[in-house]
Amino acid sequence: MTDTADTTKSPYTPSPGAVALAVLADLDRCIHGRHKPDPCGSCPNGQSAGNGFAPPGRRIGTTVHAEGIYVPEAEDRYDRVAWHTPPADPTASDDPALTAVYRERARLVAFLASTLPSVITPAPDYEGWFIVYVNGPAGQMSWHLAPGDVDLFPDTVARVASWEWDGHDTDEKYRRLDAVTRASTEGVTL
Repeated sequence: MTDTADTTKSPYTPSPGAVALAVLADLDRCIHGRHKPDPCGSCPNGQSAGNGFAPPGRRIGTTVHAEGIYVPEAEDRYDRVAWHTPPADPTASDDPALTAVYRERARLVAFLASTLPSVITPAPDYEGWFIVYVNGPAGQMSWHLAPGDVDLFPDTVARVASWEWDGHDTDEKYRRLDAVTRASTEGVTL
């Protein structure tokens, strides 16, 4: 039996760029397929809630040059530059669950900071944010703090204009934290 399928091409074959633009234009659709400003009978309040997985401002990737790729506002989705522009307010969280997780971490760091010499200083890399530096027996550790989490730290943690970072990376920070944990379980007074 021979295959009789029509092998002729469509008179219009979209370019890869046109296909990519069509996908990008749909990024604001809710899980029911409606654009954010459109009515949606299945979303709360009868209006499309939009795409909770890729809201404007969310970082979704990195270029080959290590620059961030961010979801722009719907009206800017066809602007190449907008995809490489970080949100105007990087401290604004669009994910309540992530905000809650960071607040929970901040509570634990506040406890740690209350037991060891520590300072809080404005973050030089995120305007409006802070960094807490905790000096443990194995060296300095630091964490970024959202503006709304500084209230968790007691007044005994000094607020200073700046502080020198010793260059530790995340792996080293947690090796140092492990040393604090071991010291506290071995009966060593912090």
